[in-house]
Amino acid sequence: MATRFDIEAMIRGMQEEIRKKQIASGQMTLGAFITALESMPREMPVRFDVGSIPGKPDSYRGYYEQLAFSYDGTPGETVGGVLVSAQGAMGRGWRLHHARKHTRLGR
Repeated sequence: MATRFDIEAMIRGMQEEIRKKQIASGQMTLGAFITALESMPREMPVRFDVGSIPGKPDSYRGYYEQLAFSYDGTPGETVGGVLVSAQGAMGRGWRLHHARKHTRLGR
């Protein structure tokens, strides 16, 4: 019978493999997102491809250690505003639905 430590180590290993595959598949890191925003005019309006406006950063519900932006932003949101939010997310920990905390957001 596997011990709790063995199971947790196995799960962490699987999570790391998933993370590597996602990054390799073209998913943008927070640092790359900030760099892309820094290259754009700050006053440019921002919308998601589905027409919503980015809101506050939070953990992505599918993979809690990953960053996501809510869909409930203020009309007129600009690159400058999203950049400030993204920079504020750098290094932050996120309180998760199952009460664990991750601090994995960085360049």
